[in-house]
Amino acid sequence: MSLPQSFFQLNVDKLARALQGEDLELPDGRALKILRTDFYTRTQNEKGSYKPMLDMEAGRVYVPRVMNAFLFLIVALDGIHSGACVRVTSIQTQTGIIKGPGRVGKWIGFNAHQQTGHLMEREGKPLLLSMEGVLTPEILPVQETVLIPMTDSVLSKYTDHLAIHFMSERLDEAYEEFLERIKREWITEDELKKRLGIS
Repeated sequence: MSLPQSFFQLNVDKLARALQGEDLELPDGRALKILRTDFYTRTQNEKGSYKPMLDMEAGRVYVPRVMNAFLFLIVALDGIHSGACVRVTSIQTQTGIIKGPGRVGKWIGFNAHQQTGHLMEREGKPLLLSMEGVLTPEILPVQETVLIPMTDSVLSKYTDHLAIHFMSERLDEAYEEFLERIKREWITEDELKKRLGIS
């Protein structure tokens, strides 16, 4: 997916969606693909562990420790103000999928409460994570489920569901562009089924 010119000027809900499917390079050279995210508004972050983000600019990375888990949060805009955030909850690594925000943090190597950094955009290249402090990654077991890559034949099995989703979202793009974006961002058939609410 090609990044918008002002990627981190997207509102938090749009940034959360845009990050899904993006490649990310870590400071030690490891690479991953962001699979799933969720987000918190500025109002939700006004108290507790997330509060320091209210004074950070969009694109900064903040790592709070919540219930013994170090979380990967990306500061985002909520309207004209910063202080919202996108939380990375699932990633694709070279060896498999890591699910769960705490496990993502362990795999990347976050190890300090309130650790900070930022994401850098690079034209034609993956996003780059720059962090203050040293990362100490843990080797974690990965998801063993066989994942079916997103192809035209997979999409064709869900034509009716996709058409309904497209119409209900009232997306500002052509249907063909929508299908191409789905192939890039949703990555696997399992992800497509989850997004469309198919059990």
